[in-house]
Amino acid sequence: MISAFKARQRGFTMIEMLFTAFILAIGILGLGALQVMALKTNANGRTFETAIAVGNRILDAAANESRVSWNNMLATTPATLPAAVYLNPAAGTTTEYYDFAGTLLGSGAAAPAGTIFTAVTTSTAGLAVSAAQGGRTTIVRVVVSFNDAPTHVRTVTLQRSLKSA
Repeated sequence: MISAFKARQRGFTMIEMLFTAFILAIGILGLGALQVMALKTNANGRTFETAIAVGNRILDAAANESRVSWNNMLATTPATLPAAVYLNPAAGTTTEYYDFAGTLLGSGAAAPAGTIFTAVTTSTAGLAVSAAQGGRTTIVRVVVSFNDAPTHVRTVTLQRSLKSA
């Protein structure tokens, strides 16, 4: 009789197994939620990185326009240059649209299909660099905006002061 009683006492009871399964399920759900949060944070970081790259690309293009106009002004026989796209304070603002990879889709008032980033470039005339040569500084500001969530717009603002003719 005693040996039969001891045989039933070995191992875990059904209640202990249910509690263990319940605690394990909560832990696995917590790890799953943590993984989803990490993936969302990674995607947001990649979007920010692309927005900054778009802004820097525009500022680099403005710097190239600045160097060309300044070198042309210093040349003994200046050439006729095309109108500056980003370095023209009289033009007001320039709006361009980019996709998720940072590829230019178009510019103007209407955003084309597939637009993720909207870059608005404003250039304002600054101080005269040299009265004898007619140079000036131009402040170029690029504001890149994108939707982080359906109702939340994020912006990245970059600014550079450039010397131009």
